[in-house]
Amino acid sequence: MRSKLKTLFSLQETDLRLKELENLRGDLPQQVEKTKQEMIDTGNRLQTTKQELKDAELEQKQLQTDIKQANAKQEKYKNQLYRVSTNREYDALTAEIEAVKENTDKFELRILKLDDIQEELQTKIQSLEEEKTKFTANHYALDKELQGKLNRSNREEDNLRLHRKELVGRLDRQMYSTYERVRKGKNGIAVVAIQRNACGGCFNAIPPQRLLEIREKEKFITCEFCGRILIWNEKENKK
Repeated sequence: MRSKLKTLFSLQETDLRLKELENLRGDLPQQVEKTKQEMIDTGNRLQTTKQELKDAELEQKQLQTDIKQANAKQEKYKNQLYRVSTNREYDALTAEIEAVKENTDKFELRILKLDDIQEELQTKIQSLEEEKTKFTANHYALDKELQGKLNRSNREEDNLRLHRKELVGRLDRQMYSTYERVRKGKNGIAVVAIQRNACGGCFNAIPPQRLLEIREKEKFITCEFCGRILIWNEKENKK
């Protein structure tokens, strides 16, 4: 039992150090992922807006071609007016000229609208490009910071995880199950040393007989108040 209690204490110290390394990274991984997504989303919106601008330019170009064709058709009908011989033909040509003119007016109004649309899209593109530049700079700065921290801690973390696996292998299933249950329920602290005849976790006093049993290290004992695993650590209980 002595060796298992010692193993439990080592396991607790290992888990606490792993937690410290995790805290060292803080929320940097989440920030890196967030700025990456912002960069991607802005890039997608920028691409969509550029396509909208391209479509508007193509539509305007086509309308300008349509106006040229309509003007040519209108001029053709006007020239034909001088050669008609009946009122019916004259009325028909006049109706065609009016229809062409009406379409031309619609084309010109749409071109004016497209001018406004293109101006708005160009402004939006400039804004999105600035946003993308900002998000990209933020992402790479945070990612560089994260990678620096990972490079410093990865080797230690890998060694700690290997050591943890070895320690867990020395414990029986029930003892490890208790350790994990308590650790998850007590903010990562499952094993505590006696401090001044009290539980090192909740600081409630331990009865003398129970202190003696803990000191002898022959039993697996938990605190009756907080449920943490109690051990005797000579460093914590020097006279």
